[in-house]
Amino acid sequence: MKKAMQKLTALLLASASFLVASPAKASSLADRNYQGQKVITVNQNWPTFLKKALSTKKGSWQSYHKLDSLNRAGEADALLNKRLIPAKAREPLHWNPTA
Repeated sequence: MKKAMQKLTALLLASASFLVASPAKASSLADRNYQGQKVITVNQNWPTFLKKALSTKKGSWQSYHKLDSLNRAGEADALLNKRLIPAKAREPLHWNPTA
């Protein structure tokens, strides 16, 4: 059960995190042809997270970047577990788009 939770946590973190690529990696991704492709493979599907970031020793966590000068949202990272998932339905979300 613990291994399954760790795999799920890593998967959730991977899907919720924006990875910062080095300039060489970013330019090689920008140069790729994405026409007609629904899925692309980056870094042979190996995540670049540090073990420290995936550690569950300190429990779950959430981190949000501040809004930029144009009031746009930035990076959001999280290490999720069942405690962070609401047990009951939440209220509807309302927002005003910034762009």
